[in-house]
Amino acid sequence: MFKNALTVSLLTHLADRAGAACDGDVSAFTGACTFANFEDNLQAGCTLAELFPDGSADADADNAYAKLVERECAYGAPVNFGEIQGTYQRDRRYFAGGGTLVDGANVNVEAAPVRRFDANLADDTIIAFPEYAARVQYNIDTGRASDADQNGYPANMNLDSSCDLNTVMCCFTEGDFAGNSAATTDVCHHELDHSPESNHIKHGWSAFPGGQAPAHCVGFTWEDGAEELLGNMMFDVSLRQSVDKGKLYLKGVPGAPMCGW
Repeated sequence: MFKNALTVSLLTHLADRAGAACDGDVSAFTGACTFANFEDNLQAGCTLAELFPDGSADADADNAYAKLVERECAYGAPVNFGEIQGTYQRDRRYFAGGGTLVDGANVNVEAAPVRRFDANLADDTIIAFPEYAARVQYNIDTGRASDADQNGYPANMNLDSSCDLNTVMCCFTEGDFAGNSAATTDVCHHELDHSPESNHIKHGWSAFPGGQAPAHCVGFTWEDGAEELLGNMMFDVSLRQSVDKGKLYLKGVPGAPMCGW
C-alpha cells in the first residue's frame, strides 16, 4: 500500500563502487519489500551488478542479490510508525491527546513498548512517517488525497495537504514542568475549527483565562526533498518526549491535537 524506498545510504557497505545511476532512492515501490519488487522498480540506469558489485562474483548472482535485498528489507527498510505502539488506534488517540498512553489506568505499563523501542532500536533505525492503511479511503473521501495519489497520513499531519510550512510541533500540558523548567511557552487560546477531528467541533474557540496554561512544545522543520528522516524526527518530538528519562509529557491543549501543524 505505501511507498518503500531502499536507498544507497542504507546499502553503503554494498555500494561503494556504485555509479551516479544508483543514487538516492535506488528502488521505490508499493507493496511488500521483496526482491522481485525491488528489482522491478530499480531507477533508470541502475543495475543489480552496479549496485551490488560483491554479488556478481557468485555463480548464482540473482540468488546472491536476493539475499542482500532480503536482509535490507528485514533490517534496513523503514519501521512503520504504528509498530512502535502497536496499532493505528493507539497512535490516532495519542496524536489527538488521549488514549491509553496518555490517560490509561497504568501509564508506565503503556509506555513500556515505546521505552524498549527507544532503548534498543530508535537510534539505528529509519522510521517511516506516520501513515496508516485505515486512513487511505477516509483521506480520499475528505479530499486529503485522490485515487491516483493515495496517502494514509493522520489528520493534522498530512504531508500532501495539511501545511506548506514543512513544520511539525507537539505540545504537552502535563509533565514535570516545574522541576525541570521544561515549560517552553504559555497557551492563551485555541481556534477549535482548526482541529475538528480532535474536538468534533466545527466552529468556536477556547480561552484559558486567569493565568495562561504552561506547555512544553517541541517541533522541527525541513526543506523539500529532505524527507527521509521525517519519521525519526516525528518519533523524537512525540513518543520519545512522552516517555523520555522517566518523565511523562502527556495531554494536549484542550480542543487541540497534541501533535500536528
